[in-house]
Amino acid sequence: MDQGTYIIFSDGDIWITKYLKKGFGHIRIVVNDGYNWTHINPSRTHLEWEIMPYMPDDSPFSDHFHGSTIVRMTVDADKRNWICRIGMMSCVLMVKYYLGISKKSIITPHNLFKYIINNSLGEVHGR
Repeated sequence: MDQGTYIIFSDGDIWITKYLKKGFGHIRIVVNDGYNWTHINPSRTHLEWEIMPYMPDDSPFSDHFHGSTIVRMTVDADKRNWICRIGMMSCVLMVKYYLGISKKSIITPHNLFKYIINNSLGEVHGR
């Protein structure tokens, strides 16, 4: 499995997600750094961070993220915009911060997905 950053779009489990596009209610990040798979799961109230029990050449996607839309990206830490924009704390805001995207009009997971694909920042890896 390639090293890289994977953005996982899935259904959400809070009340507001019923107003969002199906399959785009929540976002999480999975990173393969060549040594470990790291799962970053931001929410409105906390941030979960875990090292996943997979070898670098394994894939966690069939076990943990079945049915999700997965976008593979290459994130250059030197080119990130490190200024965190003010806004409601959400998975979208946290992922935008991690990726260095500061566009204010991106407020839903589907907005972020369209921005990534339309600007050729990533490619769909699986669904």
